[in-house]
Amino acid sequence: MTWVCTREPPTARLRLTDSPSSRAILDGGWWPTSRDPVVELSGLVTALTAQRGGVIERIMLQPAAWDRHPCRIGVGGTTVRVGWFTTLGAALVIVTGPRDLRIDLAVIPPKTAYAVATAAMLAP
Repeated sequence: MTWVCTREPPTARLRLTDSPSSRAILDGGWWPTSRDPVVELSGLVTALTAQRGGVIERIMLQPAAWDRHPCRIGVGGTTVRVGWFTTLGAALVIVTGPRDLRIDLAVIPPKTAYAVATAAMLAP
């Protein structure tokens, strides 16, 4: 079991739909800057907590898209469980929490050109 704690997460490049109550196919897009899940997920958790409120309990990812595979990360005094599922597409992350909180995000690969990534983040 791996548990990793970060100090100050970077600002996440994240776009969320306007209404978290409507159940669209995707709730937004996320463009990480690297393939390091500890750094990137810490920033994502911080941004989602600030924008949507609530507590993030678990994040599910596809292992082939990331360089490391921690089971837990520490963010702002909270532990977030990280699950690795080969059945998920590399371009998807699922974030869950209490009371049916679920956020599905399209993941734009870190090395994507700025114009392409921006267009993907703004796509409905």
